[in-house]
Amino acid sequence: MSNASTTEDVQRLSHCREVKGKVLLELDTFEGDLDLALQSIQVVGGFQASGAQDPKTINVPRLTAIGSVDSLGLTMIENVAAINFNAPKLETIEYQLLVEGNKDTFIINMPSLLAVNNDSEDNGEGVIISANKGTVTFDAAKLTTIEANLAYSNNGFDSTLLLPELTTIGGDLSCSGTWRELSVDYFKDIFMDLPKLMTIGGSVRVAGTDTFTLDAPELTTISGSMSLDGVKTDIIMTLTSLSSIGWSLRIANSSTSVVPDFPALTTVGNFLSLEDNPSLTTVGFPLLQSIGFFYNASGNTTYNSLILPALTNIAGSFVVRDNPALCFDSQAFYNRLTPYLWTILNNKLDCDCGGAPADLAWNTSNCGGCDLLCGQTCDYGICVPPPLARPWKQVVAGEYVTVAIEMDGTLWRWGSSAWGSIQYIPVQIGTANNWSSVAVGGNHVVAVKTNGTLWAWGRNDMGQLGDGTQINHNDPAQVGAETVWAAVAAGDSHSMAMKTDGKLYGFGNGNNGELGAPVATIFTSPIQVSTTNETYWAQVDAAEWITMAVAQDGTLWAWGWDNSGLFGRVPGGYGYTNEYQPFRIGTAADWKSVAVGRTHAVAIKTDGTLWAWGSNYQGQIGDGTTTQRLTPIQIGAGVLGWTAVAVGEYHSLAVATDGTLWTWGINGTGALGNGTLVSSSVPIQVATTISANVTGGQSHSLAIRQDGTLWAWGFNTYGQLGDGTSVLRKSPIEVGE
Repeated sequence: MSNASTTEDVQRLSHCREVKGKVLLELDTFEGDLDLALQSIQVVGGFQASGAQDPKTINVPRLTAIGSVDSLGLTMIENVAAINFNAPKLETIEYQLLVEGNKDTFIINMPSLLAVNNDSEDNGEGVIISANKGTVTFDAAKLTTIEANLAYSNNGFDSTLLLPELTTIGGDLSCSGTWRELSVDYFKDIFMDLPKLMTIGGSVRVAGTDTFTLDAPELTTISGSMSLDGVKTDIIMTLTSLSSIGWSLRIANSSTSVVPDFPALTTVGNFLSLEDNPSLTTVGFPLLQSIGFFYNASGNTTYNSLILPALTNIAGSFVVRDNPALCFDSQAFYNRLTPYLWTILNNKLDCDCGGAPADLAWNTSNCGGCDLLCGQTCDYGICVPPPLARPWKQVVAGEYVTVAIEMDGTLWRWGSSAWGSIQYIPVQIGTANNWSSVAVGGNHVVAVKTNGTLWAWGRNDMGQLGDGTQINHNDPAQVGAETVWAAVAAGDSHSMAMKTDGKLYGFGNGNNGELGAPVATIFTSPIQVSTTNETYWAQVDAAEWITMAVAQDGTLWAWGWDNSGLFGRVPGGYGYTNEYQPFRIGTAADWKSVAVGRTHAVAIKTDGTLWAWGSNYQGQIGDGTTTQRLTPIQIGAGVLGWTAVAVGEYHSLAVATDGTLWTWGINGTGALGNGTLVSSSVPIQVATTISANVTGGQSHSLAIRQDGTLWAWGFNTYGQLGDGTSVLRKSPIEVGE
């Protein structure tokens, strides 16, 4: 049968199992035996019951599925009298379950319901129970999935949701407890007991309740926002597993005195805001590390604690103002954070200078006396400690990420990568303090410790971590058990590691020959580079799908994939050439070191001269032209000796023996560090007192000065400069604390 809307139509349903259209029950005009009419229906395209003036019981004993014809789903609206809806075998509802505008008690009994789905075009409203003046009871003890929203708002006192098996809400969870009648707002308690809920695909929105209780101990992710606005008495939440809120967390205009901790929350994707809460006293975020854009705590009358012990990253603003009872240690936050903008005004400040806290009235003109008490200066309303020099040992740039080792042996990263979130300031990797050297590949890292052990982490789809598997690792994992490793290099999806005896090994993608292995394939464990005669190596570097190395006898070798003339010849008929075993570059035997990039290479000889070859259409060779060079050509002849060299994607860097830094190549994002965005096809000086450690990423550069400070410049959208911002830098700026 198609649609049924009149009494006659509905009565004819008594022997129908499937109704492809809609059943529209106008209960105020229906005459006849409703139980008899609905006894056989198993599947219906849509179902609506409305207009009841007298109490009704609607039994649909065989109904198993409700479709989405005309976006109807199951709709029960505008019933004046009490309704009891029983569907003991109903398993699925498409598009929506809508219970709205009913004036008396409403009981929904669906003990077999498993899912409320979107329609065939992935549209749906979900479960909407709202604006019902009477008490609503929704019992769906087996319901596991709501593909769209769960909205539970403005219902009568003692309304109850029984959803003990619900694991997924694909859209928003919305709750409001306000019922308006005769211009008076009545605020009601809302209790959400969702013991197995794990994921909310949208946002959590709570407004206008008396007490709000959310018991969801298994919830781990809210993809959108969480907003608690206008809660009048208490916020009681059990969110012991919630680790990530994709967009924002906002608690505002609430009279609650204590907001429970978020004990597992580590990331808020955009902003965290606590504003205009007259009685707020404590909010705990013991593990919160990263806020994507800004933090705001403003207008909280009795707010007297600011507890963010793990927070290390805010990309935008840190705003704390107009909290007359707020106490916190601004110095501790300043030492830990480097936001784009500080705004700290009109709070009660706790300035701890290492002794007893001083209870100081806040005054923006003198930082509440902190400049006198702590021996600091006042900068934009905050006590600024003197900068602490951070001595660095080695720095390596990847595409949009930077990894570096401090002099104390600790390892740090910042920027964007496949193995972690965006970080705008240095964040320590683990707790080890015995790192010796590191290399960054496409989406992985390899490193050596001072005890000679080899470690790797990140992406491992091609075996580039060398642990015998193709399983990714977020944290450093040891490669084998040997303690004889000395140096590492990394390409897009392969890794190279050299032992203390000069033997060279590769692992990862070898399909292009980049491992120098006997056969071109993937190796998930280290395999020795294959040469005709036993070769001992002095230095190695790797790029996309190519490896270059200097042997201990001063000869220069390359292997892998070349489309830029790096092998000393025009690439083959397909625009590229492969060398599967080490291929000697020229006949010279006085090479000292080499740096190879995606399209070009730069090397230093033992006499201190500088040479380059490969693609040159961005001037990255540095010979004053844009002509491809198939063999090494000397550059920078006017400088008396070179000690270190590095390459980015289309730019190059080199350090002269006098400590001056020179750069050349493309400069559209400031990678040359010369204060402009103008490219150069010859080396230009950009800095002095540089140590022998420089590095180039895709479009950014870094260098360590002789005093151990680290400086960065160039493209910075992903925080790869480590200065606490995403601002492009045309000149070197010191990496933030």
